[in-house]
Amino acid sequence: MKKIICALAITILALGVAADTHKVLQIFQGGQVTHSFNIEDVEYMEITDAIDAPTGITAKYTSGSITVSWNGTEGATYNVYRSADGTSFALIAQGITTTTYTDTKPLTATNYYRVEAVIDDITSEPSEISEPIIPNSEALEEGLYLGIMGFNYDIYKYPLSKLDQNSISNANNFIDALAIDRQTLLYYSVDQAITTMQSCRLPDNLMNAAIVTFTDGLDMGSLMVDGVSYEEDEEYSAALNARIKNENIAGMPITAYTIGVKGKDVTDVNKFRSNLQMLASSPENAFEVSDISEVKAILS
Repeated sequence: MKKIICALAITILALGVAADTHKVLQIFQGGQVTHSFNIEDVEYMEITDAIDAPTGITAKYTSGSITVSWNGTEGATYNVYRSADGTSFALIAQGITTTTYTDTKPLTATNYYRVEAVIDDITSEPSEISEPIIPNSEALEEGLYLGIMGFNYDIYKYPLSKLDQNSISNANNFIDALAIDRQTLLYYSVDQAITTMQSCRLPDNLMNAAIVTFTDGLDMGSLMVDGVSYEEDEEYSAALNARIKNENIAGMPITAYTIGVKGKDVTDVNKFRSNLQMLASSPENAFEVSDISEVKAILS
């Protein structure tokens, strides 16, 4: 007789008809049957809560290795998977007891990672997939590199690339294609901008790392994004302020600027101004303007 502890979906199937009926217990995970038992062989079954998947996965390349980090689940160990295309993943480490793992032999091409939590032989759903990392020992060409994090009800990423006539044109086309929407993931976009820049391979002789945030309103929706654990706007903005002031990008401190054009839908002016201050690295880097001509003056 078998004792079963299950945190997954279950179903009992009756196969055949009348006296030939055969009852089978099946356990599903992610829509796939993972275990199957004859019902007469099952003595005891306990249903437990599903395990939360790890959240906040990040990957950072340093000196030939990639360090993967995530927010964990109490009492869990972790399995780490890697992929070259973001679709087909292979297990590269299991039984990890901390919430970081260093891949000392990453793929020479693109590396994506995801993580599963395991408790008592029960496995969570996979985490979200990390930003792609491309290791390369060759120095990048010197110059000015630009990336864009567009946001409304979603996040739209333009990859960090060296500015030239072609990339400037591509960046302008990317910006022109962004759609205006009342919902704005302001906090989440800044959060993702920092994480993305930390994940990128950058020149070894980086001189400055800057983030410029443009906004015409308040945050509307970041607290509802999957993986975000903050419950109040003030909590999220304070956490971002701490990231900006205490973290770095390729060894350089983060210089963060904010430029705000107060939209007609802004009902809390004090909160609007507080956001400009909290998302800047210093008070003098926060600018409130009345129209686009003032923005051009600031940037010129």
